[in-house]
Amino acid sequence: LLGNPAPPAVGEYADGTPFDLSRRKGSWVVLNFFTHNCVPCIREHPELIQFVDQQRALGADGAEFYSVVRDSTVDEVEAFFEQRGGDWPVVYDTEFEFVNQFGVALVPETWVIDPNGFVRRRIISEVGAEQLSRLLQALREGAA
Repeated sequence: LLGNPAPPAVGEYADGTPFDLSRRKGSWVVLNFFTHNCVPCIREHPELIQFVDQQRALGADGAEFYSVVRDSTVDEVEAFFEQRGGDWPVVYDTEFEFVNQFGVALVPETWVIDPNGFVRRRIISEVGAEQLSRLLQALREGAA
């Protein structure tokens, strides 16, 4: 998928409102696939909180960040965030469209999509806030 248009995956928010990835064009988008009981996901969560805070501080130039959940219920995910913090959008992959179209086998896994809708990076492991921020900045500047 790298260098190609992101798959037209569709999921939904906890309230049932649809999320359509193809409608996110115009912004940098970071998708982080996780489950509530994945140990590496739990370890990386504080880094994701820091990353989201960094991106929000950039205002309109910051990336949109979404957690994409598979194999976890709304109650499990809400409890996860209540216990560990974080307040960004969570997309439920109820039909496994994201997992199948992105080829996600294990979590955590993070994908970066550019404002034109092209997949720019795939990170198959835990990710750090600084690592992800530096990567996004390099991509924005055309240096990565």
